Amino acid sequence: MEGVVLRSVANSPMPGVSVQLQPAGRSEAYEVQTGNDGRFQFRNIPNGNYTLVAVGSGYVRADYGRRRTSDPPLILAVDPNRPIRSIEIHMISSGAIFGRVTDAEGEPVAAAIVRAWQETFVEGQRALRLVTTVSTDDMGDYRLFSLAPGNYYVSTVIRTTDNNAPFFYPNVTDVRAAGRITLAEGSMAGGINITYRPEPRREIRGTISSPYSGATAQLTPRIPVANEGTLAVPVDSRTGQFSIAQVSPGSYILTAMSDGVSTQTSVEVGNARVLDVRVAIPSAVEIRAHVSLDASAASSGIDISDLRFAFRWDSDVPGLPEVTYGPGKDNPFTIHLAPSDYRMRAVVIPPNAYVQSIRLGNIDVLIDGLHLDSSVQGPLEIVVAADMGTLEGVVENAQQHVEPNVVVALVPAGGRLRRVDLYQNVRADQEGHFQFEHVPPGDYFVYSWEDVEPTAWMNSNFMKDYEGLGKPVHIDAGSRRTIPIEAIP
Repeated sequence: MEGVVLRSVANSPMPGVSVQLQPAGRSEAYEVQTGNDGRFQFRNIPNGNYTLVAVGSGYVRADYGRRRTSDPPLILAVDPNRPIRSIEIHMISSGAIFGRVTDAEGEPVAAAIVRAWQETFVEGQRALRLVTTVSTDDMGDYRLFSLAPGNYYVSTVIRTTDNNAPFFYPNVTDVRAAGRITLAEGSMAGGINITYRPEPRREIRGTISSPYSGATAQLTPRIPVANEGTLAVPVDSRTGQFSIAQVSPGSYILTAMSDGVSTQTSVEVGNARVLDVRVAIPSAVEIRAHVSLDASAASSGIDISDLRFAFRWDSDVPGLPEVTYGPGKDNPFTIHLAPSDYRMRAVVIPPNAYVQSIRLGNIDVLIDGLHLDSSVQGPLEIVVAADMGTLEGVVENAQQHVEPNVVVALVPAGGRLRRVDLYQNVRADQEGHFQFEHVPPGDYFVYSWEDVEPTAWMNSNFMKDYEGLGKPVHIDAGSRRTIPIEAIP
């Protein structure tokens, strides 16, 4: 295995860089140094799978084939009959964010936890992921270093006060108001100072009334943040009262659940406790559902009794609870849901099968959603099929060089955009090859990006910038398509 390490902008060779070849499942790595020409070489490598990384002072760690730190590294399959040559590893000068944390009196705060965050997506919706964590020194100064180019958010919290909400730059507790800091390659952003004023996490109190027993309350943030996930608490069986402590300021969905029936309401948490939240779980609507198999599914031996379908409140907030039902030994089977609007999907289904249609009378539930009220008449007709096709191809860049380890996303076209079950994504292998093995028939667009956050392609605002750049493809039942794709820079 041989290649060269280059500076990303100047494209000039980098001597003296440590290049490490890491065998899968082993802690020790093979290591060499690049020569004056930036080149490196590994000889007599045993068969197996490896990852390759270059490490240099003042540069962002460069995992070969990885576009961003949240991406998985590219797996290199080593075979003595197939030498791996012409590897190029491009190293990016690292940036830094620095500043000082002080208290309300202007005194430095030592040993405060300072974190850098970046925007990502969960189920296509905006979220924040943690990038790195440091501590302030005795003068309250911090430095977040080895940062790749991009947009960042910075927060701080005091170590000894677990009940205090984190403060985001510039001095806000609500993540929606956090200031964005942009770093170019090798740039520094200084003066990112935060005045920390202890703000206790807030409490939400309320009462849930229900015709059923065993209620629970679950709080889901509209913008997920790492370590600030869903909170669930029991409800007093006698009084219906609940209390959710240590809630950071922000916007939430409160789900009240009882005996498989749930309802939701929005809750805004600011700088005071939220008291007297009242939620009433209504009596459930009973609806009959029937599952049938088309000829392709019937011939594949699918057992209807094993299938399970999830019903979720129709919302763009990720992580909301779902209620699952399945035929079991009964087909038709009965579903009990509170009156509301729902989205429906299969959550237990063989990999070679898909939901072809769900209809309630003249309503296409997969496209229009399921609206339940007291006047709903069944049955809910669910058809499962197994006549899927295969899509494969090779990803290249504008210079017609293969692009390894890039994301290839399959996005449903037209009115099927809200069908989350039709979105798929894979990564190209070291030869730029990709394959979708089970694709339901229909029209799609295929996208590939050199650099993209997970599930961003499920976000309509994100996709506005890429209209017309996807490759249209039609998949027929049982077909096999091969197409070339150009990665979007």
